[in-house]
Amino acid sequence: MSTLRVLYRDEDLLVIDKASGRVVEGMDQSLEAQVRLEFDDRARALHRLDRGTSGVLAFSLRRLHHAAFVELWEKRRVRKIYWAWVEGVWPASTLKLAGKDSEGREMDTTLRVLEQSTTRTLLELVPRTGRRHQLRLQCSQAGHPILGDQRYGAASLPAIGFAIALHARRLEFVHPVLKTPLAFEAELPETWKIFLTDAL
Repeated sequence: MSTLRVLYRDEDLLVIDKASGRVVEGMDQSLEAQVRLEFDDRARALHRLDRGTSGVLAFSLRRLHHAAFVELWEKRRVRKIYWAWVEGVWPASTLKLAGKDSEGREMDTTLRVLEQSTTRTLLELVPRTGRRHQLRLQCSQAGHPILGDQRYGAASLPAIGFAIALHARRLEFVHPVLKTPLAFEAELPETWKIFLTDAL
């Protein structure tokens, strides 16, 4: 029996709820390797989530239509919604993050505040571009790093494995083969309970 939390599956597409701490590709214990072993040896990840990030992750299962799925991401036809707990009180006037990555490429994200306390803020982030570590970098640049993300300046936290408080909450796109609109949502991980306490 698979240990993966499957949200959707058809002949061409597999969508799972990724747990934090898992590497998507590039090693024998990666999620891509597990998906190939359990579902189809031609499976390929359609996008990336960092090791410490949890949430919705999609794979193509057949080479026949892999390019059609890749095109969705390349032409920005996929709507990605993330939730993140960040340090401090996020300014109400900041609802868009724009800038450049280390290679000079544009980064563009819109956001809204979902919940707030005196020490942390829960954000909903919708990236328009898809640069490596985009949301982590942009939140850090704004002076509010994601909780647990010490690489980008967050304060240290109690041991929570490889998790940071970044979650791929929802993924929306039109299936390129079936031509039907799809939307997938991942439940918030159990590890997030630590971010909801005052023990930090």
